[in-house]
Amino acid sequence: MKRLNKKGQSLSINTIIILILAIAVMVFLIAGFAIGWGKISQYLSGKNVKEVVDACSIRCSSGDSYNFCFEKKSLSSDDGKFNDVTCYFLSKDESMRKYGIAECPTISCDVVFTQGECTPGMFLHTFDSATKTLVQSDCTI
Repeated sequence: MKRLNKKGQSLSINTIIILILAIAVMVFLIAGFAIGWGKISQYLSGKNVKEVVDACSIRCSSGDSYNFCFEKKSLSSDDGKFNDVTCYFLSKDESMRKYGIAECPTISCDVVFTQGECTPGMFLHTFDSATKTLVQSDCTI
């Protein structure tokens, strides 16, 4: 019976593993420099409060009323993840003001937060605290 020399085979497997790890590190570094470390850090930390604050500030300063009022975002913070929230909601809701999204005096949204304020043509935003999701519906009377 022939004996096989396995030392050469284990060396090539180790080399392949090291090459795969080196390629993964290179891809991560290239992505970090190409895309920007700020965008990659939100995936590593899981928090995106600064990005949402910056986006809302840009929407306000550029007068982008539709996106300020209705564009749905996810906000990830120490308090958890909030789904489908808008800049307008984040700037108006007392419990969300701690994230620093400023009100925008130059933009008027056709949005209300209580059913009693609803008039046709407006939108009702209600926050479901159990699922941490903002729900939008049409005001119909």
